[in-house]
Amino acid sequence: MVHPAQPADEQAREDLTGGAGARTAWGTRLAAHRQGRMRHRLRRQLLPHYAVGGLLLAGEAAHLAGLAAGDPAAVAGLVGASAAGGALVAGTMLRERIPADRKRWAAACAAGGCAWLATAAGAGVTWDTAALLLAGGYALALPHWRRHRIPNPGAVPLADPAAVEDATSIPQLWRANVGALDGPLPGSYLTDRAEIPYGEAYTVQLKPGRQSLATVLSNLTLIGTGLLVYPEDLVVDRHPSGDSSKVLLKVLTRSPIRETVWFTGPAYDPATGTIALGPFADGQGEARWRLYSENSMWGGVLIGGPGSGKSSLIENIAISAASTGYTVILYGDPQEGASSPALARHADWPALGVDQILDMLRALERASRWRAKENAAYGLRGFTPSVERPGVLAIIDECHRVFGIEEARELADWIAREGRKVGIALLVASQYAGLPTFGGSESLRSSIMAGNAVVLRTASKTTRGILAGLEFDPAELPAIPGYAYLIDATGKGRTAPFRARYVADPEGWLERTPQASLDAFFVNALGAVYTERRARAAAAMEVLRAEVEALKAGGAALPTKPETRTTPAPARDHARPAGSGLGAVVAFPAFPAPAGRGRDGAQVTQAQAAVLAAIAAGHTTPAAIRAATGWGETYVRRLLGELLDKGLITKPASGRYALVEQDQATG
Repeated sequence: MVHPAQPADEQAREDLTGGAGARTAWGTRLAAHRQGRMRHRLRRQLLPHYAVGGLLLAGEAAHLAGLAAGDPAAVAGLVGASAAGGALVAGTMLRERIPADRKRWAAACAAGGCAWLATAAGAGVTWDTAALLLAGGYALALPHWRRHRIPNPGAVPLADPAAVEDATSIPQLWRANVGALDGPLPGSYLTDRAEIPYGEAYTVQLKPGRQSLATVLSNLTLIGTGLLVYPEDLVVDRHPSGDSSKVLLKVLTRSPIRETVWFTGPAYDPATGTIALGPFADGQGEARWRLYSENSMWGGVLIGGPGSGKSSLIENIAISAASTGYTVILYGDPQEGASSPALARHADWPALGVDQILDMLRALERASRWRAKENAAYGLRGFTPSVERPGVLAIIDECHRVFGIEEARELADWIAREGRKVGIALLVASQYAGLPTFGGSESLRSSIMAGNAVVLRTASKTTRGILAGLEFDPAELPAIPGYAYLIDATGKGRTAPFRARYVADPEGWLERTPQASLDAFFVNALGAVYTERRARAAAAMEVLRAEVEALKAGGAALPTKPETRTTPAPARDHARPAGSGLGAVVAFPAFPAPAGRGRDGAQVTQAQAAVLAAIAAGHTTPAAIRAATGWGETYVRRLLGELLDKGLITKPASGRYALVEQDQATG
């Protein structure tokens, strides 16, 4: 068909060549063929040879011209002057394009070439003048060759249209969508394709000085869309050559982690001191949690949102650590055991609630100092676990709710920094990868991450790089339970995805995995708060059940109308376990609104009602209220502050509290 705006003869030529598309494809192939030739790839390395050869020919031609003119000396002077003038003009025109650090080198090359050309025009190209040119020319060429090294033949892009016909091949897709000028990694390309058991592997040649392994990881989602695969089917690793401008890319077609990977038993390796967490996505080995190394014990951090498999991974680590026979598991849960009921029941020390966790941290800090003294007293170096002197792994779930308390944050920071050398490690878990998880303490975050770091999918968007080594957004990880990234903290391992083994029956595994017992020295260092831990946990559970039952019965709120209290003040409950060391529990009646209040219907929690009842019973100081309720200092002071804000109590004297109606009566 002849278009109106196109001459007939031009249309005919287009029809003969297959149309504009064919011309474009032919031109692309021709360009690719030229670029693939050795002479094109070595064009920069050949430039000095071309320059030397050109000078040899020009010098001989000038000498012959001088002989023909009968005055070689005059011709030599003319040639030298002309060459110098030409070099000066060229230098003036190109002065803006020549980098400042190469101007002297360019001037030396020009001066040397002009001088030799004038000499050769007068004396001719002899063995001596040729040797002078070769020696001087190649000496001046060394800086050029240093800047333009001969490329590795294996680094030729696999995506040359002349070599790759399949438009859907991985190299072609990379070239079109990833390495293009508007792609996430402009200028990069794939080389060295190889078959692997679960797919294929490539070398990614990055732009040196502009791209790195971190750049690739941070763009993994975009790379996946560019290659038409899911991000979970891509694995990126350091290149085995050690060249940081190269990255090893694996594209998986048969991933071993697409199906659930089941926990089949403890997987601690005493030879390496590590716990196997689950297979890497490419099937090349297992992701491992470092528990012990020479003279040290290590903790770490787990980050994962709801449904990510974080709790199961914690149970996986706890079961395998307990199976060593020389590791004691402590478990702190601000949600009072809801995060992992199995660990809350079977841990050697279950600390349920923020106050109990704070008590546990205080005891661990004290014990770490005593173990350091023990090391010094007996000349021990670091920590080597044994049945007689076991390591202590303290797990703190939802740690952001604990580290928001300054004292807890400082205690944890000390333990994370100093505990490694005395066999005490913190494993903390949270839903957010940011600094607020660690109470805003960079020291705490870096100390804990020095051991291990695993990131699962999170619900909230996170700034890239918010954790050291985390160069991607955890919210972009696939919604597969147990799918996680192991972040290498040693500089010797892999930062790569894996699938954590799912523990289907944590209760059964923990029952079948008896833990070691703490040595007497450590128990004494922990103090009474450890020996009374079971009674405290049981008492906390009783209070929790009482609160739930009270809410079911509708007794958690104050009556809407003021009433005259006729019931006597609650008395202490002395039915406590012998030797528990805890104060008597105050009965928690429904507490009426104080008389004379102007805001009827004020609501209080059961815990606030308990504090009101304790004050009514005559426990007017924080210490007395703590003794009456069994709660920690931080929790009691928080409740007192809330009651002050509600106007239900006053502070008539320093360190003493009174009900509003009592204060008004005495006034």
